[in-house]
Amino acid sequence: MPTLADVGKAAGVSRGTVSNVFNRPEPVRPE
Repeated sequence: MPTLADVGKAAGVSRGTVSNVFNRPEPVRPE
């Protein structure tokens, strides 16, 4: 199972950004 760090690396964003998307998706822009 991929970790938040794995997803962030694949997406070119930080682990914190991935965590924010999962925990608070409302304020996250599509880009």
